[in-house]
This record gives sequence, C-alpha cells and structure tokens, in this order.
Amino acid sequence: MRLRSCRMACGLARAYCGSANAAVALANHLCYTGSMKLIALTLTGCMCLICSCLASASLGGNLATIQADAIHASATVRVNHMGKFSVYELEASSGTLIKEYVSPAGVVFAVTWDGPLLPDLRQLLGDYFGPFTNSANTRHTGLGSRIIHQPAFIARTGGHMRALFGRALAPPLFPQGVSTEDIE
Repeated sequence: MRLRSCRMACGLARAYCGSANAAVALANHLCYTGSMKLIALTLTGCMCLICSCLASASLGGNLATIQADAIHASATVRVNHMGKFSVYELEASSGTLIKEYVSPAGVVFAVTWDGPLLPDLRQLLGDYFGPFTNSANTRHTGLGSRIIHQPAFIARTGGHMRALFGRALAPPLFPQGVSTEDIE
C-alpha cells in the first residue's frame, strides 16, 4: 500500500511538473526513507505548484519559458535569427506551428500560431491571458475572428475547424526598430 502511494505521488509529480526531476526525486526520497506519505504528497504538490508557476508565462516571459512551452506542447524547436530579434518556431505534435519572437534582451514580445488545433493559450499568453479573455475592446469580425487592440496588448485570432490562427503582441516590449509589420 505504501509503495503504491509513493509511486502515485511520483506519477503526479511527473504529470504536473513535466521534466521537474527535483520534485520526483524529493518524492522518491521521502517515500523510500520511511517518512510519512502525507508529507511526501504535500511536498510533491508544493514542488509541482512552484514548477508550474515558474514555467507558466510566455508572452512577456524570458527565454526559459520557450522550453516550458515546447515541453507543454510536445514540440520540436527551431531558431531563426532575424537581426533585431530571434524567432523560435515550435512545431507541436498536433501539427500547430507556434512562433515566439524574442528580443536581444531575451524577452518574448510576440507569439503567433497557425494549425489544426488551438495551442494552450493560457500557457502561451501567460500574464496576458486575462486581458485576452476579458477585454472590453474586443471586435468580432465574423467567422470566429476576434481583434483586441489596447496600448500594451494587441491580439487577433480566427479561422475555422482544423485551420486556426492567431497572434498576440506586447508593443511596449518590442526591441528598438521593430514594428507590428515585422511579426508574421
């Protein structure tokens, strides 16, 4: 019984933390050294919460969040250096192409997506997910298309079944000399 609970705790840690080996190692150590199961489950849960908070932001996040997005989407990553910025292309296992635009300072200032399935926008937009879902400045332009235009956040989404697209931009984070037209 104890072994099954410990394995379950380790499985939950892997499921919620992805590659957070520290959470799994901690759960294993606590389970197999005779510590109480409740402590192991509690600490594993706390580690998972910390891991998910550290890896949750993309738009406005730093370069490290791209790896978290790639793991979350089961994607392969390709990098294109464009001079004033770099584009990280994530090809998700679903076939959706996600592009994350990164400034020389390492800040993600724009994201785009195009493919048969919508990516996890909460993961992709990070702190900008709230303004994306709750914006009063939203225009609907037909066929599921949606435009949000605020000084600090611009987004456009649309498409139809199996062909969805979108882009989200944070203009205050743009590198010097980059405009919205530079984002494909």
